[in-house]
Amino acid sequence: MNASLKSALLCTALCLPLAALAQVSNPGFESGDVSGWTVQTNGLAFPIEVVSGTTVTSAGTINPSLSDDFYAFTSQSGPGSSFLAQDFEVQPGVNRIFFDIAINNSVSDYFVPDPLSFDFNAAPNQQARFDILVPGAALDTVDPADIIVTGFQTMPGAPLIQDWTRYDIDVSAELAPFEGQTVTLRFVQVDNQGFFNLAIDNLSVGTRPPPGVDSDALPVPIGSLGWLTILSLLMVMFGLRFLRNQSPGY
Repeated sequence: MNASLKSALLCTALCLPLAALAQVSNPGFESGDVSGWTVQTNGLAFPIEVVSGTTVTSAGTINPSLSDDFYAFTSQSGPGSSFLAQDFEVQPGVNRIFFDIAINNSVSDYFVPDPLSFDFNAAPNQQARFDILVPGAALDTVDPADIIVTGFQTMPGAPLIQDWTRYDIDVSAELAPFEGQTVTLRFVQVDNQGFFNLAIDNLSVGTRPPPGVDSDALPVPIGSLGWLTILSLLMVMFGLRFLRNQSPGY
């Protein structure tokens, strides 16, 4: 077998699963801290903590994460806001966002100002959300033109205690105009009514979550992986046929 061709085929095959996968730094906080993330806390919000196992806070109890390892969470001693964000370059093809969230809201409801505001000194404001922001947007922006898509938000009437829940959001269409550009994944938690925890774990971006993160996620049809992946598969198929037709030798 031609060694160079064998190596090329192996490399192509190994690269296939990564065709539409964006790099996320420290996605499950397994470094034991928030390295790789942009963090901002305001008012009486405590620094965002990274822990594992069961955590008891003034807002309630956070159970061990779905992957039973490290996770990050917000907490406070009074009104404040917390931001946790990370930039990533949009890849062609399928872009699904995966993350786990748990929530403890110690008051009677959620409060979301209209128009949107993260000001914890003004009207009742008790909320959590996940947004994808346009390139160059400010971390605390509330301008609708800066928000490509909102993948999660607490609304009045929603359960006050939410145990760990896994989210799978297909944002391929929304991110297609930003292919090759750097956008921002942003988690926000604001409170001025009472104690509030937003816990986050296992963020990933791509066609499917990393192995072991979500065994229930359905595989993505080959037609949605983009022409680059299809071309790579054809290269592998024709390469293998070529090798089968060669005479044994060195």
